[in-house]
Amino acid sequence: MSSSQTAIYNMAIGMVGGTRVISTEGDSVELAVLNEIWPVAVDDVVAGRDWSFARTVALLNEVPDPLANVGQVRPCYALPIDSAVVRQVDDTTDFNSDPGYDWDVEGQIIVVKSAVSGILWARYTKAVRETALFDGPFISCLVARLAMELALPVTNSKAMFETMYALYKSRLKDSTTTNAMQGKRTAFSTGKLSRARNR
Repeated sequence: MSSSQTAIYNMAIGMVGGTRVISTEGDSVELAVLNEIWPVAVDDVVAGRDWSFARTVALLNEVPDPLANVGQVRPCYALPIDSAVVRQVDDTTDFNSDPGYDWDVEGQIIVVKSAVSGILWARYTKAVRETALFDGPFISCLVARLAMELALPVTNSKAMFETMYALYKSRLKDSTTTNAMQGKRTAFSTGKLSRARNR
């Protein structure tokens, strides 16, 4: 399933009884709200679940520990540049059979809390904003998220806001099972990402 940004806007507008739009440009209340919240809402929904269309695996690049000068040397790795949320870190791409390493994200660095022998991989959700890549369950959640933002400005109804908020949470929860049953991970080196970005 693929929908344009305008089509997604109109699905959200329809849920709160607003005035439909013909593009993402204009001076309506609906567009003012949606254009402002769009990137935040998309990023929020992408990060909210392990979406199959945004799921990937990358070989991590080791980097110096920024705290090494204070006597603390920890295994540190560069966060993939297209990462929305890191889900798991391990020394193998077979993430389903092992809980992996204990780790934290500090800024743009993944800090591993134990000794690492050899290479390290991350399973993560990519930051995706291209509507052509969105799948049906994601669009359903995004529409509810946008409708939640529209509820008060368009209807001035707290009850409508609460209804859209509950719907968003419900759709996000329901999407977990759907996405867990599908998808194929793509593995690649984050070095390739960095080189592509700097071309």
